[in-house]
Amino acid sequence: MIDLEKIFADGIDTSFLVEIGLRSAIMFLLILTILRLSGRRGVRQLTLFEVAIIIGLGSAAGDPMSQKNIPIFHSVVVFICVIAIYKAITWITSKSETVAQLLEGEVLPVVKDGVFDIQHENDNTFNRHRNHLPDRYKK
Repeated sequence: MIDLEKIFADGIDTSFLVEIGLRSAIMFLLILTILRLSGRRGVRQLTLFEVAIIIGLGSAAGDPMSQKNIPIFHSVVVFICVIAIYKAITWITSKSETVAQLLEGEVLPVVKDGVFDIQHENDNTFNRHRNHLPDRYKK
């Protein structure tokens, strides 16, 4: 038979639960601070490169939240290194169109002069739902 107590609460140290809560709050505030320092304002502005950085930061933040033997300072070092690398690559990207295109991909215009630019509708990189567009945009 399945022992649910063993699965969910085997050997819980209640004092460490409080520490986990405090560690999680500290890491959450640290993540918000680091993301704010990166200069981005919202998820809609993120490139694929930046999403990869956020996943990496989340991984670095997750370990000290729940493991006693990993101090928060280790994550701070990881955060500082990742943001320094991010800023350096961002600077390089601003100087090199080749690097920018490699990291961010090619621009796909969706709206031109206030109207949907649907010339790319047959491309594999562009998807639209015909049923949701007003009739003037359907062919």
